[in-house]
Amino acid sequence: MATDDHPELDDTTFLDTRSHSIYRFLVGASQWIITLGRLDILYAVATMSHFNQTPRQGHLDRMLRIFGYLKFHSTIGLSMIPTVSSFPTTATPYVPQQWQEQYPNAREEVPSDAPTPLGRPVNLVVHVDASHASNLINRHSVTGYVVSANGVSMYWRSKEQIETSPFGSEIVAARIASEKIIEYRYKLRMMGLPLSGPSLLFGDNKSVISSCSVLSSTLKKRHNALAYHKIRECVAAGVIRIYHVDGKHNVADLLTKPLPGDVFRRHRAKLLFKPQM
Repeated sequence: MATDDHPELDDTTFLDTRSHSIYRFLVGASQWIITLGRLDILYAVATMSHFNQTPRQGHLDRMLRIFGYLKFHSTIGLSMIPTVSSFPTTATPYVPQQWQEQYPNAREEVPSDAPTPLGRPVNLVVHVDASHASNLINRHSVTGYVVSANGVSMYWRSKEQIETSPFGSEIVAARIASEKIIEYRYKLRMMGLPLSGPSLLFGDNKSVISSCSVLSSTLKKRHNALAYHKIRECVAAGVIRIYHVDGKHNVADLLTKPLPGDVFRRHRAKLLFKPQM
């Protein structure tokens, strides 16, 4: 999508019946393409799918733009060579905290019937981001996150959420990502794979990171208390370690907003593989 594009403000003419059918076909086909690994178009397709019922000519033009992009970059795909993800040099260092007093019962639930772990340890890394009130009509935010195992992207999501503040949208996104980490740690254990310690969660909102990783931090917004304590409990249980990373290094930005071309390509290069021609 073009930088700062807002298709919800499009006021072109509504599509006729035939063009409407073509539009829905393009959206459905692109969703399968995302499932096959092209997460670089996820935000654009998720945004355009909101107009399936009453698309306009401008929406159809945007879908054709997406397929033009796919045609021009048809060789890009997921890299399936497992290499341990490099730790971002700009990430804040981890400072151990004494969580036992506030969360004395915090512990990870490990399945008792899991097979004996064998093979190479899995390093689970999640990047998460949220764009606050990015939709100018309904003021909804967008949550985006990418789950990677030893550098291979294995799950990605971009979805609208309803929150009233930038802090709230970011902490809700971090809570959703932490729950996804719990899910995948369970799945990996049940497949007989060893985990290399706590999973790493990267976000670019300093307030959320400090609130959830520093013991002395307090929450000033009570309506976010459930998300706040859920993340801190995961940290106390050793399930995750949460780090702040600068926004220009947060690949989850790719899933929450239209980006300038150079930023888009930089994030894409970290998630997808493009063979040298």
